[in-house]
Amino acid sequence: MRIVFLLLLSFFLCNACSPTKKALQHIEKNKFQEARSLLKKALTKDSLNADVYYVLAQLYLDTAYNQYNIDSSYAYVLEAQSDYQLTQAKTRAKQQKQIGLDSLSLRQLHLLNDSLAYQRATRNHTVTAYQDFLNQHPNAMQVSEATRFRNQLAYQAASQLDTYVAYQDFMNGYPEAEEYSMAQERYNTLIFREKTRSGDLQSYSAGFLGRYLQSA
Repeated sequence: MRIVFLLLLSFFLCNACSPTKKALQHIEKNKFQEARSLLKKALTKDSLNADVYYVLAQLYLDTAYNQYNIDSSYAYVLEAQSDYQLTQAKTRAKQQKQIGLDSLSLRQLHLLNDSLAYQRATRNHTVTAYQDFLNQHPNAMQVSEATRFRNQLAYQAASQLDTYVAYQDFMNGYPEAEEYSMAQERYNTLIFREKTRSGDLQSYSAGFLGRYLQSA
């Protein structure tokens, strides 16, 4: 009789759990599809779903999940933070008790996404990878470093081409780069050579200087 009572109690307690708590339990057991189904269904019930988005963000950040995706996780983090700002205090307290959701846990998850996205950018180590990171994570702590690496790689690419057009493109694209002055100097040298190739005196006129040379 006692065993039957405990089983019934366990059943009712489980059913009393929120969908998000159940989903977290599924995630812990690697039952990802069950978790996703619960969460997607829960999204249709309320207009504010900070808790659901919060758990979805964790789901897509689990490397054991076959749909693991940093960008999807980050999108859900942003949705969770947006909805959380509009969530009433009573509901917030309930969500904190059930799944540990509060402003701090949201912030930590946001920072984790920033960090993982930056690690991905550094592994690829291309101008495009760093630019994608900067576009998607404009407030991340790694923005300055990502910008510096992007600019260095862009300047290296211009240097490899070593044409005045390449340096001009670099200066137009990255006017705040530390390498701007070096690009400017090289541009002036190359444009001068190109436009004065004929060697006549007219090529050296003030008109050329005003039209082509980049001022310091």
